[in-house]
Amino acid sequence: MRNAILTTTFLLLVSCSGSDRSLSPAEQGLSWEYQVATGSMLGSSGGQRATVTNLPQRELSGRKVTPQRIDFGGQSQFSFTVSDQTGVYEYARQAAGAVEPEILAAPSYSLKYPLKVGASWQGTTQTNMLMNKVSIATTTTIESMDEAVTVPSGNFEHCVKTKTVGETSQDLGAFMGTAKVTFEEHLWFCPGVGMVKAVRKEGSNHLMVGSGQVSMELASFKK
Repeated sequence: MRNAILTTTFLLLVSCSGSDRSLSPAEQGLSWEYQVATGSMLGSSGGQRATVTNLPQRELSGRKVTPQRIDFGGQSQFSFTVSDQTGVYEYARQAAGAVEPEILAAPSYSLKYPLKVGASWQGTTQTNMLMNKVSIATTTTIESMDEAVTVPSGNFEHCVKTKTVGETSQDLGAFMGTAKVTFEEHLWFCPGVGMVKAVRKEGSNHLMVGSGQVSMELASFKK
């Protein structure tokens, strides 16, 4: 369960190029270590660590991608990202133990152009902390282009902060009715470093569905 929770959020760590390159550096060998805390109806945990490492760029189905290896809980999984004129997005992913990457049906944007306060875009996500996986349509909005944030690795300024929200209904059957499922995520991308903080919340108004939260804060960044 905890690996699935991390996958969705860590796969938003994508490589940028052009004028926005410093918000998520793509150079080979860069490594980010995050302090992770999770909480749900099944319990909570803290003091966990996860590492994201940039690998050499490569071609994948005709696209130039930047692979990133995500190490957590003794397993490794991979994200493959693309930067083009529309923005920066995840193009494919490879689960732990999988032989080949899986191309996504639609790009999953972490940053979409133009980068300015109030700009927004549509997407989808899937819950990982509820009793059942639920697909939710989402809207991401750039809330700030000059955010200050403090994490274990230090203080950062002039960061881009995004907020993603979504809501849907889940039919629980004739005897339990319908549950409202909500999603909210905040990400901070800081110049020269990339994503330094993430807070993801999944909730519902029904005990049979549950709720949960995962937070990640940058503990170290190695060039």
